[in-house]
Amino acid sequence: LIAVDSPAFSPAGDRLAFIGLDREGQKDLYLLEPRGGSDFELTRLTHDLYAERSLAWGPGGIVFTSDATEDGHYNLFRIDPEVPDAPAERLTSEPRDHFDPCVLPDGRILFVAYSGPKADIHEVRGGGIVQRTDISTGLFDIGPAPDGDLWALFHYGGRKRIVRLRRSELIEAEVRPQQKAGPPRRLPHRPLAGATPYEALSPKNWELGNLFGFFGAGGSGVFGQLIASASDRLRNHVLVTNLFVLGSFDLTDGYAVYINQEDRVTWGSGVFQSLLFRIDKTFPPSAGQFTSIERFFGVLGSARYPLDTYRYLQADLQLGGVSYGLSPETRLYLASPNRNLAGRSLLEYWEEQNAGVRFQVAGSAKFGFDTIRYHRATGPLAGSSLFAEVVAGAQPFHDEVFGSLRLDAEHYVPLIGRTNFFLRGGAGTAFGGRFARQFYLSSFDTLRGVPFGDTDFLLGRQFFYATAELQFPLNAIVRLVLFTDIEGVLALDFGGVGDTPDELWEKRVLDLVLGVNFGFGPLVFRLHFAKPIATGADPQRFGARVPLPNGGDWVTNFSLGWIYF
Repeated sequence: LIAVDSPAFSPAGDRLAFIGLDREGQKDLYLLEPRGGSDFELTRLTHDLYAERSLAWGPGGIVFTSDATEDGHYNLFRIDPEVPDAPAERLTSEPRDHFDPCVLPDGRILFVAYSGPKADIHEVRGGGIVQRTDISTGLFDIGPAPDGDLWALFHYGGRKRIVRLRRSELIEAEVRPQQKAGPPRRLPHRPLAGATPYEALSPKNWELGNLFGFFGAGGSGVFGQLIASASDRLRNHVLVTNLFVLGSFDLTDGYAVYINQEDRVTWGSGVFQSLLFRIDKTFPPSAGQFTSIERFFGVLGSARYPLDTYRYLQADLQLGGVSYGLSPETRLYLASPNRNLAGRSLLEYWEEQNAGVRFQVAGSAKFGFDTIRYHRATGPLAGSSLFAEVVAGAQPFHDEVFGSLRLDAEHYVPLIGRTNFFLRGGAGTAFGGRFARQFYLSSFDTLRGVPFGDTDFLLGRQFFYATAELQFPLNAIVRLVLFTDIEGVLALDFGGVGDTPDELWEKRVLDLVLGVNFGFGPLVFRLHFAKPIATGADPQRFGARVPLPNGGDWVTNFSLGWIYF
């Protein structure tokens, strides 16, 4: 057996019946009996091609639902476990599904069935059926309560709540006769003569998945993103492409990988190119601060092992070449003695120190934990997540070794309806020579009081940030035709980025955020306004141009994202 559903104890509490799913994909009724000590005997009570769904055990035997009917609907059956090989007795015969059977201590048999859009409780009586409730939504998972009452789950306000139904309040409708039961329908079958083995990698068994992309062009270059995927029919093999173009096609960040999901261990391989922006360390700080671009490209391999439903371990390996470059503006800065702080051209020396393509290897180990639950409109609503990563890299032919540590976590608390409050935070540090990784924070998601791309406050070897945010629906106040959902945002951000602990603290940022999220199907447009707040920090000690991000003025953040991320 690979799965067990709907366990029920015998009236005496000494045996257990359940629905079991075997490795051939067949569901049947099973009986588990103790035989002394730790020994148990497992008996298969039904053995047919039809499926059992749920059961209850009462004085007259085991009552269960099965689709062994003439029309394929699930009706009620009963079997006596005391009589070996006894055929199941059919209790109900209706052209609709019966589910959640319940046998009361006095032997009465109840079940739930839909009447149009609502689900009510019914009782088997003699050769007919009596409706016992009449509500506008639904009652489910009924069970016996004291004094002949019933427990049930009542669908109310989008949730299922426990209710107690008084026996005196159950209605007594007319007994509805049942149609004459016929033999179970003949299940369709197809001979396998002429069948060919499934070829997972054959082009005829592959299909394209969703395609998403957007591109824009202007005086500063071409920008955009493309996400594409394809898979075989069994979804065991997947090709994924994710590309970002950041100003020009030379500045492309992305990957194209094959993923194998046949077994518990998911593994993949492919090609990649990643771009890292860093505050360049070729010259001492007295020469001025500027940024350079690292382009790491090559092949990658990845393997992920799920520890359980919520936790996983993952290992990645990247091999390839790395090169370093400068933007046209930075090249002009270094080449102009009257612009850089050195008073002479620095470009030739920089090119000499960073010329060519270097061989680089990088490996990482990751741990993930995720219990986040989602709402169709607001996205994440409840639960927690944690991500930890350790990275080590080397350029073995240039005696360079570097690495980094990173931790991210968040916790969502649902309040009223889909109003929710969440805490999110992260921290990271890098170590090694002048080619050690530097973290470049996205201000849209971390420190919204900093203008996007401000390297003074967002780029460095160490970072930390924390966000406390309240999200609340505004649909009752504001409605716009183009958007499926509108919610308000009230938040605080706090964090900093720097190369040393002192710089990290002196560049700390605190901001207040007011904003609105506009839902458009699976997309969300985020319009947030953030006000930097003075904390007594002095970021100009470490090269920042202003004492507060954006001079302390409000910062407008407009971004586009997926509602479920």
